Amino acid sequence: MEDLQKEHARLLSLQSFDEADLDYSLLEYHKQMLSHLAKVSNSGITVFDMYKRKHVYTSFNFGEIFGDCKEGIDERVHPDDLYSLVRNGIAVLKFLHANKENLQDYKMVSEFRIRNYTGQYMRVVEQYTLLEKDKSGNAWLALSVLDLSPDQSSFKTVRCHILNVKDNKFFSIENLLSRKASAYYQRDSYFTVNKRRLAK
Repeated sequence: MEDLQKEHARLLSLQSFDEADLDYSLLEYHKQMLSHLAKVSNSGITVFDMYKRKHVYTSFNFGEIFGDCKEGIDERVHPDDLYSLVRNGIAVLKFLHANKENLQDYKMVSEFRIRNYTGQYMRVVEQYTLLEKDKSGNAWLALSVLDLSPDQSSFKTVRCHILNVKDNKFFSIENLLSRKASAYYQRDSYFTVNKRRLAK
C-alpha cells in the first residue's frame, strides 16, 4: 500500500502549477452552485485542489450523510476497498496525463464501501470529474459527488469505470490495468494515449 500511495503522489506531482495563474475567485463562484446542488440532490460534494493537494470545499451536508471527514473520505473507506481505490486512482491519473487536452470529456465513477456516522459500512457511488483547469491546461480543481448506492447488498468488490460524457460510453478500469491496455486504447480512436508518459 505504501508503494501505491507514493506512486499516486508522484503522479500528482507531475503537473507544474504557477500560483499566480490560479484564480481562486472561480472556486468561490462554484461554491454557491455546489451548495445549491448538495441541497437539492442530498449528495455529499467535495472539491480537491491539485495544486494544494487537499480538499478546499466540502458541502454543508457531507457530515450529516457520511460522517465528519477532515480530508475527504479516505479515513472512512472500508480497509478491504482502499487498496483497489488507490490502484484505480493511479490508473486514472495516468490516463488523465495522457489525455490532458480533453479532460473535461471524462468522468470517473466508482462504487465502494465507507463507514457512516453510526459506524456501519454502506456502499456509495462517487463521480469524479474536472471542475477547472489552470491557464496552462493542468487539471486543477476536481469535483467529487458522493451518493448512497442503490445496491446495499453484501457485494464486496470495488467497481470503477471511466465515462466519456460526450457519448455516454463506459470503460472499465480493469482494461487500463490489464496487459492488453495498449491494444484497448488503440481500439478506441478517441483515447489518444501518450504511451511514453503512461509507461513512467
